[in-house]
Amino acid sequence: MSLCALRQQITLIDWMGVREKLWHLCSPWTDGLVSLFGCVQEELLSQWRALPRDSLAHEIALKQLEEIVVPAQTRLPLRLDRGKDCEELAKELATIKHKRVHGGLTIAEIQTECSFFKIWKRVDVLSAEDKETFLHPGTWESGHANLLLGKLYADTRRNLAPGTVNTWRKEYRAYLKWQEKTPSKKAEDFCRELQERKRSYRKLLDTK
Repeated sequence: MSLCALRQQITLIDWMGVREKLWHLCSPWTDGLVSLFGCVQEELLSQWRALPRDSLAHEIALKQLEEIVVPAQTRLPLRLDRGKDCEELAKELATIKHKRVHGGLTIAEIQTECSFFKIWKRVDVLSAEDKETFLHPGTWESGHANLLLGKLYADTRRNLAPGTVNTWRKEYRAYLKWQEKTPSKKAEDFCRELQERKRSYRKLLDTK
């Protein structure tokens, strides 16, 4: 607040809204912080419960201990949720490639430094050949992220087209911009508006 908001003459109420948007935009890192906070809180409470009944700590009634709960984000519609997931994974892939190509780190070192990345577990479903490619970020060509994500979202018949993954990601990024302008509306409203725009566009093409 003192470092940014006051210098820009932003009120506390407005600054709270800015901070909330930044929190959501910085996912999955902020999601990791929420999970870490919850784990630490539960560990501290479990240790407190394990203390002997005659200890000084037990003079404090359990009802006096207030648990701080960070509310979970509202579940997005399936298409936006997939776009969010793909966008986050794509950022992780970009970070891995940057650290390997420009930072000179090995995959093992990157995995240690970025152990919270979701991509490490997600690639378990890949074929042996695709896993081998994943371990060599220096060989990744342009468009590799969407290609890889299409394989992660593959069904029993075939891989998902990279173009579909790219569309999901673009729609999610559009949703984030839309949300900044209309914070009072829900994700379902964005999806309806998006479908209406698509229908209008198709009608326009049909008339030509």
